[in-house]
This record gives sequence, structure tokens and C-alpha cells, in this order.
Amino acid sequence: MKKDTLITGLALFAMFFGAGNLIFPPFLGMESGTDWVIGFLCFILIDVALSCLGIFALNAAGGANAAVEGSLGRVPGLVLNTAVILCTGMIIAEPRTAATTYEMSMIPLFGDSVNMLAFSALFFAVVLALSIR
Repeated sequence: MKKDTLITGLALFAMFFGAGNLIFPPFLGMESGTDWVIGFLCFILIDVALSCLGIFALNAAGGANAAVEGSLGRVPGLVLNTAVILCTGMIIAEPRTAATTYEMSMIPLFGDSVNMLAFSALFFAVVLALSIR
């Protein structure tokens, strides 16, 4: 196996497998009750199949942002790529990390007495310091 293949595979795994894929399936099974098989199949269809389909489509288009822009046109491709980067980064992922950390660490220990905005600022300062180091 090539080193690039291993690195790409691990990067895709890290990108698609998060806490939601660890916590949500048991919750879905619990909520589905006796219809757990249908819930499981729908979860696999939406989570696994659509993620793989997106990767295969990007690979078929040439595997780069330029390929998407070439397929859709320059402006729509740029808008789509910008929206995807913003959604996976600043709009969804980053606030979610602070909110999850706050809910899992501060609420059980201190209740609502810790201001979430102050906690988020401190949280991201620590993340930045650790990232730079």
C-alpha cells in the first residue's frame, strides 16, 4: 500500500467519523425500538452512502476544486466550494466543538454559572495556543 493511500484513507476516516457517528447510532437504535433495522439501514444510506458518493463524485470530476469549478462554471463552483469550506469549518464545526466541550465539562460541574461566551473565548485561546505550539 502506498503511503499516500494510507494517509488519504486515515484523513477521510477522521473527517467522516466523529462523535456524532459514535453517539448517534446507539441513540437511533434506542429510539427506533423494534424498527431498529429500518433506522439502521436509513442511517447507513444517509451517512455512509452519501459520504462515499460525494467522494466518488469529486474523484470522478478530477479530484480538485478546479474540477468542480470546471463542471459547474467558475462562479457557481467558487460559491459551492466556499459554502462547503465555511460550513465544515467556521459556521458548524468550530462552534460545535466549543458548545460540546461546554455542555460536557462546565454544565455538569458548575451548572449555568459559567458564561458560555467567556468559556468559548478561553477555549479557543487554549486551542490556538496548543495549535501554534
